[in-house]
Amino acid sequence: MPLSRATVATPDAARYLKRLCNHFAHKLPVEQTDSRGVLRFDFGTCRLDATADALLLDAEAADVEGLERLQNVVVSHLDRFAWKEGQLPVNWQAA
Repeated sequence: MPLSRATVATPDAARYLKRLCNHFAHKLPVEQTDSRGVLRFDFGTCRLDATADALLLDAEAADVEGLERLQNVVVSHLDRFAWKEGQLPVNWQAA
């Protein structure tokens, strides 16, 4: 199962985690606390952890295509929510 990780440096990690979880909760199963979240798409799962200075993303899917789709969906929504900060750099690394 392909896995990838990304660390997004931002002091607003908890706010972005909450916005991502709330947004996707209308469409798919989501688990959420103040500092952790899980987004369960049909094509993969993304776990989110908010620290004081970063949003940590762990993605996994059944295949490479699903993983790429998952990464793109999460990043495109994060970019929309973070438009005031400008585009946040998200560099996925194989885990």
